[in-house]
Amino acid sequence: MIACYRTYDLDTIHKVFHQRTYLEAIRQDGVSQGGDYPLLDAIMYIACEVGQDLAGLFCAIEKNPIMVEGHFSMLPEFYQYTDQCFSVCEQWIKSQGYTKIQGFTPAWNKKAIKCNIRNGYEQEGLLKDSIKRDGQYYSQIVFGKRLV
Repeated sequence: MIACYRTYDLDTIHKVFHQRTYLEAIRQDGVSQGGDYPLLDAIMYIACEVGQDLAGLFCAIEKNPIMVEGHFSMLPEFYQYTDQCFSVCEQWIKSQGYTKIQGFTPAWNKKAIKCNIRNGYEQEGLLKDSIKRDGQYYSQIVFGKRLV
């Protein structure tokens, strides 16, 4: 059985986002864009479990009263459950009154791009050269999905 719930447990968050939390990434991004990120308090970490095991984490940032920006990460041993976890997290987000999810996927992450498309997300834009990795600049694809 797959279930999801909101979590405030930092150990759970760090288990999935082992390199750095999205909170740290957002703070850094906010600074690089020339200001503080105004919605840090609106971050929701939604844990997704398969059976009794933590499988993934969805980080949702409220952008406005109807839309969240989402970042989803799965532990490698649970990749086969990605689509089901996407669906359960989307249902939970919809139950909170949000009607749209938007996310940013690095152009080099072909598996994530395929996953977004497979789960009904549409490409809404492209942010050219918006990530610097290993001295190279890469684009991000903006994906969105309306939850109806």
